[in-house]
Amino acid sequence: MKPFSTFREQSLEFWKWFPTVAESVAETLECGNARAQLSDFINEVRDKVGGLSWVFGPGAAPGRLSFTLTGEGQKARQLLSHYWLSLAVEVPGWEFYCARQPSPADQLLDLAIDVAGTSVDVETLMVATWVDDVNQVVDIKVWHEAFENIAQESRFQILYLLLDEALGEYATQTKLGNIEFKRDLDAKPLGELPGYLETLWRERGWEDLSPLETYSGYQSEPTRGFERADTIAGYTLLPQLVLGFLNNRGTLENDPVEDTGAQFLYIRIDGDSDDFRKDPLGFRTAVEEEIARRLTGGGFVVGGATGRENSYIDVVIFDGSRSLAAIEEALEKTGLAGKYEIKPFAA
Repeated sequence: MKPFSTFREQSLEFWKWFPTVAESVAETLECGNARAQLSDFINEVRDKVGGLSWVFGPGAAPGRLSFTLTGEGQKARQLLSHYWLSLAVEVPGWEFYCARQPSPADQLLDLAIDVAGTSVDVETLMVATWVDDVNQVVDIKVWHEAFENIAQESRFQILYLLLDEALGEYATQTKLGNIEFKRDLDAKPLGELPGYLETLWRERGWEDLSPLETYSGYQSEPTRGFERADTIAGYTLLPQLVLGFLNNRGTLENDPVEDTGAQFLYIRIDGDSDDFRKDPLGFRTAVEEEIARRLTGGGFVVGGATGRENSYIDVVIFDGSRSLAAIEEALEKTGLAGKYEIKPFAA
């Protein structure tokens, strides 16, 4: 990775480079012992995708391979993998994904995780389900005898690995609600969960949304003394980002995209703007739309909020100073010259 390269630059470099090595990588994967033979390739990938996780696999079409860049269930990083895929080029014999895909049923049956000499798989991991019609998710209780002697954290690691293989990364996030580790008499093997969820969604007529289409509203008690303390209410694609920032009194404990070449920013719009005073929500929405229009190819608007004194717009940028310039052009275009400030969530 070049010093200070943006995520967009890294992604474009990946898509320029991968076609030049795709054939040799495919041949190596077919020969076995791929990890040892592909060590140089692995290092190259790490430098070209902002340190995100990735995995090889079979493609959906016969005779094809897949390369998946995954945010590992973290929305902040899934935004990056989604953007990376939007820049994809055609590579013969390969398919590309921005999230882990569900495994075909026959391959799923071959997946097993050894825990202290006990095999945990989709046939022996038991799942009981409860439908939450209000939130349009399914709560589950899961259990396996191997869980008796391992810590909760390890249980979740095993469970999410199997869930991602059974349901896919996105469905695991959007279709499942509360998870408990507990025995239940009505439990059935995990292998039956994909079909059950597919039938339930069809019968209920629920939308099959990705995590990057699910926004949350929030409210806050306005106060003073730190950045965005005057926030009253807003909406966000990333509740952990915004609420973490507010709960920590204007600081972000962990930057979810640190060292990736991407950045989360917020724009503070002065409350004494004439347009803001007339129609705070309508004006902010118009500004968000102008920013989104100019950021095409360089970032996304991921939320916004109204405060007692100011208004806020949250963005993720992928192209550094070029993305910043596009945001500033949008703000100037909407008459906000001298009435805004752009700040990072993570200092």
